[in-house]
Amino acid sequence: MFQNRELKACASLLDADRARGGSGRVYLRSLSKTLYAAVLGLADAANDESPRRVLSGTQWGTVSRYIRDHSTEHITIEALADIVPMPPDLFGEIFRAVTGMSVRKWQMDDRVRAAQRLLTDNPHESLADVARLCGFADQSHFSRAFLEVIGLTPTAWLHSRA
Repeated sequence: MFQNRELKACASLLDADRARGGSGRVYLRSLSKTLYAAVLGLADAANDESPRRVLSGTQWGTVSRYIRDHSTEHITIEALADIVPMPPDLFGEIFRAVTGMSVRKWQMDDRVRAAQRLLTDNPHESLADVARLCGFADQSHFSRAFLEVIGLTPTAWLHSRA
């Protein structure tokens, strides 16, 4: 029910105390204060988030389309920040907050997913050709990135699908 770890812990302790028939006043007061502090902490965190720390749907659409259309090229934070427009440092911070990844890691993930689609459509395509088509420097770079993103090498992934 609670996503916040502190709130979840306080709620569990209060529920366990209720099931035991209740404890002393000092214990309950302590738990109540802890719960109150956790709620205040959530409110403060929500207030700290300024409206500039998100990308609008239009901005995200423009950025993701640019990444998709230029997936085989090296994409910089500066280029993406110019599209939105906002300072590169702020864009990088927002991008990481929104996606959980850096731009480089996002692009690498996008390239690996494109490679998966190619390999699914034509499993006999050479890995070197797939690597080149998806923007990797070489087959070795492709295999390392694939392993990092998927957890299997391209060959092992193909065999696991059979």
